[in-house]
Amino acid sequence: MPTKTEAIKNFLTDFTHEDLASRYHFGMEVQVNVAQDSGERIEGEFKGRMWHGYSNGDEQWKAIRIPWGAATDPHFEDSKMVYNLATHAEAIGMTGWNWEQRISKWVAFDFDDIAGHAEGHAAKLTGQELLEVQEAACKLPWITIRKSSGGQGLHLYVFLNDVPTANHTEHAALGRSILGKMSADTGFDFSIKVDACGGNMWVFHRKMKGSDGLALIKQGEVLTDIPINWCDHLDVIKKKRRRSIPSQIKEADRTAFEELTGQRSRTKLDDIHKKLFDYLRESKVSWWWDNDRWMLVCHTFDLKKAHEDLNFRGIFDTLAIGKRKGEDWNCYAFPLSDPTGAWSIRRFSEGVAESKCWEQDAAGWTQCFYNRDPSLRIASRAYDGIEDEKGDYHFNEAETATATARMLGADLKLPLWACSRNTIIKQHKDGRLAVHVKREPTDQYSDMQGWREDKGWWKKLFYARLTQTEEAGNMNLDSIIRHLSTGGSDCGWVVKSDTKWTSEPLQHVKIALKARDMSEKEVNKSLGSCVLEPWLLVSEPFQEEYLGGRRWNREAAQFRYLPQQEEPFNHGTWDLILKHCGLGLDNAIKEDGWCQVNGVATGEDYLRLWIASLFQYPKYPLPYLFLYSKAENTGKSTLHEALSLLINNTGYARADTAITSVQSFNGELAKAVLCVIQETDITKSVGARNRIKDWVTSLQFPVHPKNGTPYLIDNTTHYIHTANDPRECPIFP
Repeated sequence: MPTKTEAIKNFLTDFTHEDLASRYHFGMEVQVNVAQDSGERIEGEFKGRMWHGYSNGDEQWKAIRIPWGAATDPHFEDSKMVYNLATHAEAIGMTGWNWEQRISKWVAFDFDDIAGHAEGHAAKLTGQELLEVQEAACKLPWITIRKSSGGQGLHLYVFLNDVPTANHTEHAALGRSILGKMSADTGFDFSIKVDACGGNMWVFHRKMKGSDGLALIKQGEVLTDIPINWCDHLDVIKKKRRRSIPSQIKEADRTAFEELTGQRSRTKLDDIHKKLFDYLRESKVSWWWDNDRWMLVCHTFDLKKAHEDLNFRGIFDTLAIGKRKGEDWNCYAFPLSDPTGAWSIRRFSEGVAESKCWEQDAAGWTQCFYNRDPSLRIASRAYDGIEDEKGDYHFNEAETATATARMLGADLKLPLWACSRNTIIKQHKDGRLAVHVKREPTDQYSDMQGWREDKGWWKKLFYARLTQTEEAGNMNLDSIIRHLSTGGSDCGWVVKSDTKWTSEPLQHVKIALKARDMSEKEVNKSLGSCVLEPWLLVSEPFQEEYLGGRRWNREAAQFRYLPQQEEPFNHGTWDLILKHCGLGLDNAIKEDGWCQVNGVATGEDYLRLWIASLFQYPKYPLPYLFLYSKAENTGKSTLHEALSLLINNTGYARADTAITSVQSFNGELAKAVLCVIQETDITKSVGARNRIKDWVTSLQFPVHPKNGTPYLIDNTTHYIHTANDPRECPIFP
């Protein structure tokens, strides 16, 4: 009998494409899935780990995962193959990681078609969307494109020059960073379309039969330019964070950084944005694209040189001299759509000193614009203009005022004798540029045609580019006040006091802004901007607070403890709880066809899947669980009480009052994922029966807070009901 790795090699040689089969050898990480076929489920233990497989009485077969401990300390002892792989293999996949040599040979990404996937499948793509993915991938010479195993989706491969990676976790982090590079180099956001990222990719599947599954569409080159920040993605792979965060952000600044990056929508990268990428790449300077935050990370010294060499718009300067070239990144930049190719840049350290074209935003970040015409204030500061209390800018010499006006698109055309005069520049109420040059009695009117003399000054209005906003809309106010919406309903205002956001009426918001020395006109303008660009309140359980695009996942359900990703997975107490609470389902599950097909053998299995679905897919409906026992102290409440220890108080809620409320108030369930009905006979409540049917099965949940306006949200509620009397549970025909 061959060994397991020999059997896998032989099987792939016989049953899949030659180039895919040739990439497998003993050291490659591999997953073998087997079909149940005519077998019965069996269980066992090997070196402290539980496994399940199948048996037909004559032969036993089970899945194979090589190596063991891939995420931490990979190792494997090859042994003889004890079943016929050609008979029982359902799918075989590789990740591209060589565990024996600790190197990444390739990473791959899966883009799935709608066909064959559930309606709620988050990453399913239409035919048009798949075509867009393929067209974008074809722009990159280092992308290899294949059809998926069923022939409907796409597999994208990126082959590498043996990048050292200590374990599968590092390999997956590398893959995640390369996905960001793909987005930067094409301007197409691959991350919102991908189904599997840098993980296992099928190189054989039974559904290939009779299709063109895994057919090669385009052969790519080897990628040699690896993102230098790929280690920043490790915490995401380990589930310690949901988005990568640059190591330059100090721990004390992380909340402010999350809020800042959460404000922004993803501006599509245009050709001028990509022109900057090309320049940085060709200059061989150190930079990367952060796909999680949709921002460029680089050094201001390199940006200054690019600004000069590419003849970009506006003013850009920096005090940084780039003395640690290739080892230092001091800024991050968000792309802007107006004008094309523009950026909003911030230094990593809050409040750090910079040159005259930089300012402090409302949150304390040092910020400037790049490849954009300057504002009157920035242009004036660049040429040493002094601002007075009215917002006018004073220059000791008209020569520097002329240079300022030229930056704004206005040519003063002053005679030589006027260049040394005191000059004032300001914005006229109609938006034009007003220029006042000091007049002397000896001045010649013929030299100042178009200018008028007024109280010792030559005065003239110019059309200039004075419409630049400081930052898109109300972003400078986001650390102080926010207007909230659900997308269709007004949810009022919040004001930040110390570190806490509190709901306040509009009048209080006005008072708060006036306390910051804002005039009535400035207050009204600011409030209007907030109304036009509200924060969208969303409920995305177990996701971070700021999701980007001005989506605020405020007070959402969260885990008390992040899920463990590293072996061994020891959960003996949980196994006992699930076995005890699921015992009453055992007989029904043995007779259920769906359970038989999907390998669910016991009530313990069923409850484990129920909980996994609750946590992994909180927006998908789940069956209503009813646990009853006529006897006391039998542990029927143990399941929901144990689950309550894993999620915060927002995610766990008692639903007794909401389900039986005469007034239909149910605001306490708005953010909940686990709703518990404890010892309540809901059959006695008028309307409770219909509410349960609606709330358990509907994708939308009608929230009716007390003293509030009803609104609809995505339904994340799932129900566990415990009782002594089985008649307290509603049974629907």
